[in-house]
Amino acid sequence: MKDLPDELDVSQVDLVGSSYGGGIAAQFALDYPERVRRIVFIDAEVFGEGSNQAWVARLPFGLNRAFTWYVLGGGPLAGNLSKLACFDQIACAESTDFRLAREALVRIRGTTDALFAYSKTPRDHCIPTYLRLLSVPAMAIWGEEDKIIPPENGQRLANMLNARLEWIPQAGHIPHIERPELVATLILDYLNPN
Repeated sequence: MKDLPDELDVSQVDLVGSSYGGGIAAQFALDYPERVRRIVFIDAEVFGEGSNQAWVARLPFGLNRAFTWYVLGGGPLAGNLSKLACFDQIACAESTDFRLAREALVRIRGTTDALFAYSKTPRDHCIPTYLRLLSVPAMAIWGEEDKIIPPENGQRLANMLNARLEWIPQAGHIPHIERPELVATLILDYLNPN
């Protein structure tokens, strides 16, 4: 990922990371702060307190990979994640973007392997320890009704980084799906202040 800005002939990037992507964005900004101009966290998993599927990796006889696909990848139960992730079930059910994103998981080779590898990764990673060292300007956006990453983590993240915090009412873990116009406006205004 660090070579992508060079490939695009871009000196700095703005990062937006949602859920696990928030941890990836944080790690990139910690590793390459000179390459990041601003960062936006959306219900970000940065404290290692989200759902932990490490037990899946210990299942025997290939059940670990099968279970990962069944529940997290493109399997039948994966679609039920919206019931946990969404406050507004109708908005998620009617969202073409959400449906297409879920369906795309079935078609992308390696998705199950990536999710399985993630489930094997210990949650005692270094991000929480070093997050205070993040020198990049940051904003956190959080669904007030997030049942996956507690809203208290949004406040904790904002306090730790002295970052702006925007609460999204009547939204769960994926406010950019439930309230796309509001979240897009917040992100664009933050990234392009004038």
